[in-house]
Amino acid sequence: MKTILAPIAILTLTAPAAAYDDRDDGAETAEPEQAYIPFANRSIRNWRAPERDILLIEANHGRWYRAEFLGPCNGLRFTETIAFDVNSNGRFDRFSSVITRDQRCRVRSLVEIPDPDETEEETQAE
Repeated sequence: MKTILAPIAILTLTAPAAAYDDRDDGAETAEPEQAYIPFANRSIRNWRAPERDILLIEANHGRWYRAEFLGPCNGLRFTETIAFDVNSNGRFDRFSSVITRDQRCRVRSLVEIPDPDETEEETQAE
């Protein structure tokens, strides 16, 4: 029995040190701040899907958001109609879903972004 416990104790003592050594102290690991769209049932004006797992959403007052899904959202890029499944207080956030004709797509991340049209115009002007 002692021969089984001794290796386990050694692994337990060395595991935290090994985990620390693998970390890159110079890299930024902070994720962008998660956002939400209040009153999404009334405030979403427009949307576009540049990729199968990304949806750009325009809300009132020209605010844009980037929603990333847990996986590919089939049919998103080729549909003209989607539904935003919001929570009970009308917020669309990282716990919400988008429903297409083919599937329900769970949101993994929702962050506020600059207007993608202005970003494209600046890139073309340079």
